[in-house]
Amino acid sequence: MKLPERLKRHAFLLICLLGIAYVAISLANAEHYASDKATDLLKLGLVVLLCGVGFFSGREYFRFTQTTPVFLAAMSFLILFHVTELTEEFAMFQSVPLFGESTLAKRAFETTLMIGSFCLFLGGNFLSVSEISKAKTRLESNLHRLRERERRYGALFEAANDAILIMQGDRIVDCNLKTLTMLGGVREQIIGASPHRFSPHVQPDGQDSREKALEKLAKVRAGEPQSFEWRHMRCDGTPFDAEISLNLVQLSDGPCIQAIVRDISERKRAGEKVMAYQRRLRSLASELSLAEERERRRIARGLHDHACQTLVLSKMKLQGLRGPLSAPDVGQIADICSALDRTIGSVRELVFDLSSPTLYKFGLEAALEELLADKLSAENGIHYVFSDDGAPKPLAEDVRIVLYQSVRELLINIIKHAQAREVTFDIARQDNSVRIAIVDDGVGFDAESILSAPSRSQGFGLFNIKERLDHIGGSLDIHSRIGQGSRITLVARLEAEAKDADRPDPVRRTTAAAG
Repeated sequence: MKLPERLKRHAFLLICLLGIAYVAISLANAEHYASDKATDLLKLGLVVLLCGVGFFSGREYFRFTQTTPVFLAAMSFLILFHVTELTEEFAMFQSVPLFGESTLAKRAFETTLMIGSFCLFLGGNFLSVSEISKAKTRLESNLHRLRERERRYGALFEAANDAILIMQGDRIVDCNLKTLTMLGGVREQIIGASPHRFSPHVQPDGQDSREKALEKLAKVRAGEPQSFEWRHMRCDGTPFDAEISLNLVQLSDGPCIQAIVRDISERKRAGEKVMAYQRRLRSLASELSLAEERERRRIARGLHDHACQTLVLSKMKLQGLRGPLSAPDVGQIADICSALDRTIGSVRELVFDLSSPTLYKFGLEAALEELLADKLSAENGIHYVFSDDGAPKPLAEDVRIVLYQSVRELLINIIKHAQAREVTFDIARQDNSVRIAIVDDGVGFDAESILSAPSRSQGFGLFNIKERLDHIGGSLDIHSRIGQGSRITLVARLEAEAKDADRPDPVRRTTAAAG
């Protein structure tokens, strides 16, 4: 029940005046009463005055202290205890010459006194009981919600598929059931232990487990959440890989560190299998490429040493028969010799396409320069600039073959798709590696999308080049934008060679050819 503010103020003033009246009467008429009666009346007046103040300020005060209903209940009890004496005091007031002979004034005072005391008694008890009841209901509701929340979060904590540990300082103070399963121990073995107790002495990166764990915990306390992989160890000494997330949480007993541990042993093993399969596939692809190159070289050598030589010898013999023959016969022989020349040229071109003899006789630089002159300038009329720093570049045979095949495929892509008018080619030594840079002024392409999703129609050649270079310890770097040309860089390792004192000074050489 909510009283109007005006009624509250009037009742407040009435009860306060009532208390003051009690005090005044007790002091002014002490000689008409026994000393104990005067004292009781004085006490009662003070009680009524305090009740009036407490009653109407209690609601607001109760919201902050939760004690006013108890205070009001106590005051009401005191009033109830003095109710008999109140009745006696009412009778005494009739004989007290406080109002003179005015019966109306005496009756008005008596009525005011009775109504005020009754309102104080009734209101105090009503407010006390209702507020206590409401407070009790709210408290029980809050306790129920807290217990339900505690039960819910406790169930989530225990049913989690990841191990969850709570740490204070560098000690574990609580853990869920998954922790016991993951570490293969009982709660007594885990609670109170340091987290690095369940780790080998050294992590896979070579760092001490204890020092690394303390470093991670210090960062979390400084407000930096941590997420990392960790090599753990079960209670029986079996190691396993885990993914750990550390966060700082505030609990009732102070700040704690929450650790969520996920066993990733299966994932690591699956990843290692995938990596092993990838390495094996790269190795097989590289072996296949080398086998293909060896077969190409064998066929090219056979064509050059047998078919081509036989054709040249046949031409020479036919030319030797021209002397004693008639003019028509000589003309026929000339036509045959011309056909043989074209055939010999086609065979030599086929030999070159199959496997460059220059690559094996004179090295990678000479073979690449010959490739540029033949494919770009002679066949397609594309201007090129070839530059070589002149430094020695000792390469293993398989590396030399992979680089040559990769450059040839890149040049074919430029001819087919780039619509380039000029190509700049630079080969140089860079520390213990060889670096080949090919720059064209063509239409360019979206390198990221092509390399991320290669298909038969686009990108597979670049993907194949990258895989072969990765297998030999090299790399492929592509920078290209649509309409801005492209820059492709190939890097491969050099073979061990003689000391720098035995190496001749390099001399850069640059050649250019117009289309």
